[in-house]
Amino acid sequence: MNMMPTTQIRNKNRYKIFAEFSSDLISTITPQGVFTYVSPSVHNILGLDAEVLVGNHLYNYIHPDDIDIFTKHQLQILENQQHTSLLFRMMNHKNEYVWMETRVQLIHDAKTGMIKELILISNNANDKIMQEEKFKQTEKILSETQSLAKIGSWNYDPSKDEIFWSSGMRTIYKLSNDFVPSIKAYTSMIHPEDKERVLKNLLE
Repeated sequence: MNMMPTTQIRNKNRYKIFAEFSSDLISTITPQGVFTYVSPSVHNILGLDAEVLVGNHLYNYIHPDDIDIFTKHQLQILENQQHTSLLFRMMNHKNEYVWMETRVQLIHDAKTGMIKELILISNNANDKIMQEEKFKQTEKILSETQSLAKIGSWNYDPSKDEIFWSSGMRTIYKLSNDFVPSIKAYTSMIHPEDKERVLKNLLE
């Protein structure tokens, strides 16, 4: 995602020039959630015209299930005056919902220092969400298959010294989901007569 050049922006003209040429969807809303500006890229991302959104409430375009999530984050930003990132779904021109990854920043009034508007820097996160869901589904199928076959699998990355155990491995060794796998923990389960051979094969 493209980043704005400053963390707190006091001059609206400074980012509007940037927004006109950005591929990200950049918009501003009042603390109450009403659009005051929407960049032209909204047409490429959501198929909507910027003029249609300006003056309307953001909540009219957020998926009903995500409104509480956005409201919670918005309140935290206004109370703590801290930036945040979040995922939520927005309606496009086909009345379908698109996952948006959004970074929220603040605009302060130059005279009073009070929060005047919020900047939303968003991009389409559908592919990211689909990949995550695909990974979860693959993990589920693998877990179910290993459970039926009473087998397990594991993977060790020596460069990061990280080890992954499938749920099947935990079942075989009768371990809880809270167990944190490690080489030390694994080798402690190996029969003393087999340990040297196993470690040699592991490190090759």
